[in-house]
Amino acid sequence: MSNYGEYNTKELKKLQKVLTEMLKDVNYVCDKYKIDYFALDGTGIGAMRHKGFIPWDDDIDLRFFEDDLNRFIECMSKEMPDKYYFIDIDNSGYPVAFTKMCKKGTLFLDDISKELGLENGIFIDLIRMVYVSEDEKTRKKAFKKSWIIYKLGTICAIKNPSISIKGIKGKVLKVFFVILHYLMKLLHVSYKKLFYKGEKAVRVDHKTSKTISLNTVKMYSYLFNTEDFYPKKKIKFEDTFVYVPEKIDKLLTGQFGDYMKLPPKDKRHNHYPCKIDFDYKK
Repeated sequence: MSNYGEYNTKELKKLQKVLTEMLKDVNYVCDKYKIDYFALDGTGIGAMRHKGFIPWDDDIDLRFFEDDLNRFIECMSKEMPDKYYFIDIDNSGYPVAFTKMCKKGTLFLDDISKELGLENGIFIDLIRMVYVSEDEKTRKKAFKKSWIIYKLGTICAIKNPSISIKGIKGKVLKVFFVILHYLMKLLHVSYKKLFYKGEKAVRVDHKTSKTISLNTVKMYSYLFNTEDFYPKKKIKFEDTFVYVPEKIDKLLTGQFGDYMKLPPKDKRHNHYPCKIDFDYKK
């Protein structure tokens, strides 16, 4: 599965325009109900470096603390039920550790959706932040355990997950994943249950000074100090805005290093779909 593809300019601009309009709806609901979110990741870089989208980017990532995300989904579902729906491991079986807010009447078919026979629309990623242990040793042990369980869940769900290893080693690993995938299917292993175990392994059920987003890709997720998210501030994003942490420069630097420098093409990432439809009728 590729993690980068070339759009034609017209199609990408149209997609970014749809996403911007979706962001405006998010801002409306969050302001009305006093719900906090924070743009970091590629969306934060885009806001800081380009005052909008990274030129090749095709999605928006917003981080929420767990209670705020639950409130947002409830409020958005009440305010705009005809415009949006939500998919995640719970309500659709989509094997990721976050939630997608999808626009009704559109189609954004990625590799995972295609393999699992799921349909999802053009989306904004809603990344759930959870609290983790204050103790570094305990935390790292939990990260490793959680990552292994999530990896098994991903392989159980899809037989051809993305891997960063190239060459002969990568090919051998892919064959191993396919064999493991079918073995777990034969044994009736539930990838949903593995995802739940992966989450349980790392989170704590009380507020701490350390927070992460659950991560199915990297063994050691980005670790943040909870206090660094507040206060939030508003900065320009296309013809609207996003909320970011006051210390966004510190947080982005911790994630990406010199994030103001454009990466080489082989380090760029997007979610190039198998199929995109802006006026989708089932």
